[in-house]
Amino acid sequence: MKEVSEYLINNYNKVKINSKNILENDVFIALAGKKEHGNKYISEAINNGAKYVITDVQPNKKLNKLFSNNIILVENILDFLLSIAKIKRNLFLGKVIGITGSIGKTSVKENLKFFLSNYFSVSASIKSYNNYLGVILSLVNLNIKSDFALFEIGTNNFSEISKLTSIVRPTQIVITNIFPTHLEKLLTTRNVAKEKSDIFNKKHNPLIKLAILHNDNQDEKYVVKIAKKQKIRKIITFGNNNK
Repeated sequence: MKEVSEYLINNYNKVKINSKNILENDVFIALAGKKEHGNKYISEAINNGAKYVITDVQPNKKLNKLFSNNIILVENILDFLLSIAKIKRNLFLGKVIGITGSIGKTSVKENLKFFLSNYFSVSASIKSYNNYLGVILSLVNLNIKSDFALFEIGTNNFSEISKLTSIVRPTQIVITNIFPTHLEKLLTTRNVAKEKSDIFNKKHNPLIKLAILHNDNQDEKYVVKIAKKQKIRKIITFGNNNK
């Protein structure tokens, strides 16, 4: 177990949840799906070059016999990954940018990554990895020697932003907008605004120094108001209005 933990801490972009994407010396995470468990793909992952397979369900005897040196059995996969994610976040000395909003998170992240990469070493979450699992995987895949780390932070329910923010602990944040999309359990845009504002709430994230906020509608203006009450060191607003 210690050997695997050290491997994940000292390397980056090694953890994958799709056995088809495994490359030489990657780590395959065998997750439980709605219809089947990732253990079904252990053989494929190892044949594709996986150095380790991490699972929290005992594989069958045949797999254990064939790949006993590669399979790591943990009590809870998410708890194990979270422990690695926290260690890597504590080791990371660069700037961490958290991006949230109703729409545009991935576009903003990819554009930031493109421009920053011209001058700095940048780590960024892949695709739209912005839920609990996605954020943890992104941190575990972090290059701790990077200058910048970019994370999407999403939500469709109360207290999700605070939970993810306390893990990522961004030093700078961008809130793209507040719109009536993906409301789900949040129900109203005002609730979305309250939920999104947890990304700079010092109770969950004492490291925040810079907030970049869209402010074209009343809910977005409400977020700016909360940011000012939180006494964020620097607040930059943007929108369609020249003022």
